[in-house]
Amino acid sequence: MTITPGSPAYYFILFLIVGNIFAVVVGMLMMTAPHRLRSWFAASNRWISTRKLTKPLDISHETDRAMLKHPQWLGAAMLASSALILIKGTMFISGVSAVEGGRLLARLYLATKLPSGAWETLWLSLVSLIMLGASLALVVGLLLMFDVKTLKRWSPLELII
Repeated sequence: MTITPGSPAYYFILFLIVGNIFAVVVGMLMMTAPHRLRSWFAASNRWISTRKLTKPLDISHETDRAMLKHPQWLGAAMLASSALILIKGTMFISGVSAVEGGRLLARLYLATKLPSGAWETLWLSLVSLIMLGASLALVVGLLLMFDVKTLKRWSPLELII
């Protein structure tokens, strides 16, 4: 891959080079003349509190009651999405062998040098995990639609709901 002057990658690399030169200069000043560094950074050597900015993020919001206010709608959405994943995923996966899936993953991650067997194992593990998650979502969607009490018994949130 060639990086031409004027491209965003070229300017990004220049930015990294300038940042590294700056870090080397600061490091040399820290070792040789720390008093100059102290005066150099006097303007930025003050405490800036971000507490006001992050305080709204610390407030917990009760979403369980809102989500389970209409469990049939939530169950229908989970059921539809898990069915879509299972149907479309099965259609896609049935056309891809483990070897082809391993090659697909290897092309996506070119920088990682792994043997083909590792890529095939990773592909099969990924497919199994996605199908297992979609199957679990299918079960939870069915429980939300038809038997919320069983789902509440399984949930640690039964004290909240």
